[in-house]
Amino acid sequence: MYRGGLEDDLDDAAQEFVSSLQSDSEILPFDIAGTEAHVLMLYKSKIIPKADAKKLLSALRDIRTGGFDPMDMNQVFEDGHELLESWVTEKAGKRAGGRIQTARSRNDQVAVAIRMKLRHDTNMIQTGILQLVSALLELAADNTDTTIPLYTHLQHAQAGVLSHYFLAQAGILLRDYERFAGMYERLDSNPLGSGPVGGSSLGIDREITTRLLAFPDMVYNSLDATSSRDHISEFVSCVAIMCVGLSRMAEDLVIWASDEFGFVEIADRSASPSSAMPQKKNPDVLELVRGKAAGVIGDLVSVLAIQKGLASGYGRDLQETKEPAWRAAEVAAGSLHILFEVLTDITINKNRMAQAAESGNITALDVAEELVRHKVPFREAHLEVGKMVAAARRAGKHVLDLTKVEISGACGINPDTVARALSACTVEGSAERRRSSGGTSRQEQERMIRQVEESVGELFGELEEQRNDATANIGKMWQEIDEFLQR
Repeated sequence: MYRGGLEDDLDDAAQEFVSSLQSDSEILPFDIAGTEAHVLMLYKSKIIPKADAKKLLSALRDIRTGGFDPMDMNQVFEDGHELLESWVTEKAGKRAGGRIQTARSRNDQVAVAIRMKLRHDTNMIQTGILQLVSALLELAADNTDTTIPLYTHLQHAQAGVLSHYFLAQAGILLRDYERFAGMYERLDSNPLGSGPVGGSSLGIDREITTRLLAFPDMVYNSLDATSSRDHISEFVSCVAIMCVGLSRMAEDLVIWASDEFGFVEIADRSASPSSAMPQKKNPDVLELVRGKAAGVIGDLVSVLAIQKGLASGYGRDLQETKEPAWRAAEVAAGSLHILFEVLTDITINKNRMAQAAESGNITALDVAEELVRHKVPFREAHLEVGKMVAAARRAGKHVLDLTKVEISGACGINPDTVARALSACTVEGSAERRRSSGGTSRQEQERMIRQVEESVGELFGELEEQRNDATANIGKMWQEIDEFLQR
């Protein structure tokens, strides 16, 4: 179709090497919509006659509504755009079909389809984020009094409540949502009408396609519009950052589900057996959330590396940025769904969590801060409590259980003062004592839950508007096409 200036066809090896049919299949619905908008614009701009526009739009509607099977073509194509044009030409006739690419290049054709797909995928991922955050909020609300050790370096740090953990994960995910929202604003611009690199001398109206395809704005510079892929880089970057967070959450749950911890139990429907050991209940889906995050990081490196050495203008290398983006979107949606399924059917062993919190000297900082209330400088309190912890370890007991004699032998602070400090500190009451903003007290937990619930409610509303802006307006284009074909 495009080889009029070349004497020979591509040989089979070259044809297979350059083909992007597989990755283009992901954007075919968006390529069809972009082509419909382009044809309608050509007619409205008086560039193609009404009869040919009707033939083209009728053929495109047939494809969109399911009347297209690539196997019927019995031809070999370089990419999905050539395939689409060939099928439309066969349906609409050679003369009408020959007009479909008027004032358009594959460069701006693929650019708009990519943006439309990423727009769709972003809406899907943002929906998954809010659903997962909602599940985390339910768990948080149910566990404001579930005592659990909080960790640094995977060692007991402070006693806390399980709701605090779930709220932390919700906060991380909401930042992911904000990153996708910011990226979406930069993504949501129309490159169609930019031609191969420098625009068109024909009287096209890019405002028409921008409206029909539900873009709030267009990418004005034609060189930028067809050769830039920073929107792909940013999309995959958002996915990679999110998947790193999801991987860490998955790792927490894998550890907590182990026999040594026993904090949680994964439902059978989210677990896998061993082929050799009948007793095994493996959290394979969570392990794959971790593993697939590594693949997304690789996809981001791939997308960036493809672009870093390219001169201005389109290069066929850019074809290779699509598949990493599609993979990243699939992993993002899948990981969000898996974690949602696991968390909505997880069993929490509250007694085991409480026992773990009791097992170490997790209240040591509480004791030091209580001594500060007794006018002891914090650094001195920290040093002396550390000595008491060492003495408790030697004695095989909890620091809270030290006698006055043991206290006197371990530290230089008045034993009566220390004893009063120790009596004021308990594992059960430790979390409640921390009433600082964002702390673990019940009041702060309930405040943060309400705050996040309000944010999620607002974001669901904004997301619904965002989805409608894209999908409902394209529905209006299809209605306009139907009316045009009936005239």
